Amino acid sequence: MIAWPETLTREVAKRRCVFFLGAGVSASATSPSGKRPKAWLEFLTEACACVRDTQKKMQIGRFITERKYLLALQAIKDEVDPGDYQELLNQNFNEPVFEASKLHEIIFALDSRLVITTNFDKIYEKHCLNVSTEGFKVIPYNSTSLADELRSDTRLIIKAHGSIDEISAMIFTRGQYHSAKRDNPGFYGLLKAIFLLRAS
Repeated sequence: MIAWPETLTREVAKRRCVFFLGAGVSASATSPSGKRPKAWLEFLTEACACVRDTQKKMQIGRFITERKYLLALQAIKDEVDPGDYQELLNQNFNEPVFEASKLHEIIFALDSRLVITTNFDKIYEKHCLNVSTEGFKVIPYNSTSLADELRSDTRLIIKAHGSIDEISAMIFTRGQYHSAKRDNPGFYGLLKAIFLLRAS
């Protein structure tokens, strides 16, 4: 049993908390066949196998062994055929169709108006849209309407790293992250403000 601080319980009840969903939340989901989303090590090992140059594959393998995961992923993206890379992402973040877990249900039940996630999959938003009687809007990091939506009463799911729906705009590698920060300063300013003022 977790002893929740009274102040936190009150903030949650007043819908003033912002929940941040990372890979651990998605990892709790399962597919109809019982599979779970791959963890970093398993995903990168599979992705590395798509690299055709033997020497570069060995170097990427060393990055993975040394837990330099972002460096390994950048190298994989640079070396793998774009079509193969897109198919790899689709297989891992769009297929099979993962079903929401008890953890997703609990997060939904806590009734926060703002949920921020770095996950590319759509597990949580699909669950919300399926079971909620209220409307939800899913806002990607490159949307120009986030500031207006934050001032509204709409329940928002903010995709801080993009979505599998638009692979070209996903923030996955180190290079993509730096590009996104350069090209979307307004979003990162709003994100910082949310964390400073409302996140728990």
